[in-house]
Amino acid sequence: MSVRGGSDIHIIEFNARWMLTTTFKRLSGIFYYMVEVKTYRYKLYNRDALEYLDSILVIAGHIYNHCIALHRKYYALYHKSLNKYALQKHLTKLKKRYKRWNDVPSQAIQDITDRIDRSYKLFYSNLKKGVKTNLPHFQKSAKYKSFTTKQCGYKFHGNNKIRIGVKEFAYWNSRPFDGKVKALTVKRKSSGYYIYVVVEQESKTETLAKSGKIVGFDFSLKNFLVSSDGSDCSMPKLLQRNLNSLRNLSRKYSKSKGKRGSLRRLQKLHEKITNQRNDLHWKLAHRLCKTYDVMVFETLDLASMDRRFKKSINDFGFNAFLSILEYVAHRTGKTVMYADRYFASSQLCSECGYKNAALKDIGIREWVCPNCGTIHNRDFNAALNLQKVGASTFSKKHPITGAC
Repeated sequence: MSVRGGSDIHIIEFNARWMLTTTFKRLSGIFYYMVEVKTYRYKLYNRDALEYLDSILVIAGHIYNHCIALHRKYYALYHKSLNKYALQKHLTKLKKRYKRWNDVPSQAIQDITDRIDRSYKLFYSNLKKGVKTNLPHFQKSAKYKSFTTKQCGYKFHGNNKIRIGVKEFAYWNSRPFDGKVKALTVKRKSSGYYIYVVVEQESKTETLAKSGKIVGFDFSLKNFLVSSDGSDCSMPKLLQRNLNSLRNLSRKYSKSKGKRGSLRRLQKLHEKITNQRNDLHWKLAHRLCKTYDVMVFETLDLASMDRRFKKSINDFGFNAFLSILEYVAHRTGKTVMYADRYFASSQLCSECGYKNAALKDIGIREWVCPNCGTIHNRDFNAALNLQKVGASTFSKKHPITGAC
C-alpha cells in the first residue's frame, strides 16, 4: 500500500506480527533514496540531575490522573468521549494555574493526551469485538514511568551529553546513530534512567550469501525449537531457573517494613531475566538467518493453549522471538513463512503422508506409523512436515538454484 503526498512516497509493508515503514525521499528530479525509522536506547548518568527527572515524572503522573478525571467527568455529563484536541487546549489554560506543570515539556503533555486517547479507542474497539478490556485508570504519580517529546524539550551536545529540560545528562553512547531525530522518550526502570531515540536514517540492508536451505521449525515446550535438519535451537527456561530467587525476594518484599529496597531487587531480577532472554533471541535469529534462506513455522494459537503450558510458553517468549526473526530476515534478505493454522503437522507421517488422528493428544511424544512402520518423534516429525510444505510453497514462486 502506498500513500503519495508532496515529494515523499511512503510505502508500508504489513506482516503477520510487525510493521515496517519505509520512505523514499526525493533528492533531485526523479531520484529517491530509502530511509527507515529505528529506535536506539542509551542509559543516562549524573545522579544529582536524575532527581530532576523524578520530579518531572511525578508531575506528569499528576497530569495523567487529571486527564483521566476530566474524561470520566465529561462522559458522566454528556455520555460521549472527550475530544483530544479540546483537552489539550484546556490543559494549556490550566498551566497558568498550576505553575509546576510548566516543568514538563509541552509536547510531553500532548503525548499524555495521545496515550489516553489511544487507550480509550482500544477499549471501545475491544468492546465491540467482545474482548474484555479495562478502562484507562488512575496511576500512582510516583510510579509513572515515562514521557515522550518530539521536536522540543531536549538537545544533543558533544561528548555524549544531552540536555533534557534545564539539566544536562551524560549517556553511554553504546551505538552511534546518524540521522534525523523524530522523538525522544525518557523512561525510568529499576536499573536507572534510559532514553529511547527514534531516528529517521538511510536504510542499510545486509544481504547475506544464499545457502539454498529451507528448514522447518516446530515449537517445543521442552527445548524451544526443533529443526527439521536436527540442528540445536534449544534455549534455557530463564524464568524457571531463577524461580526460587524470585520467590525469596517476593517473600521478603511482602514481609519487609522498608519495602522499597526489596522491591527494587525484585524488579532488577525481572529485568535481568528479560534482558537475558532478549539477548538469546537476537543471537539465535542472526544465526538462523546466516544458515538458512527460508524458515517455516507453524501458526500457533497461544491464547487457546492449555493453561498448564502457559508458564513455559511465556518463559520462552515465542512471539517476541518471531518478531525479532522477521526483522532480521527482512534486513538480511531471508524469508520467514508460516504454515496454515489448521495444517496438521504433528499428525501427518513425514514418510508416507498418513494422518494419525490419535495424535491430537499432546501427551503422545513418540508414535509408529500404522501405514509404513516408521518410528517418529512428535516434534521432529512436525518440523519435517513444515519443511516440506515450505519447500513446495516457496519453490513455486521463487525457485532456489543452490548455494552461491
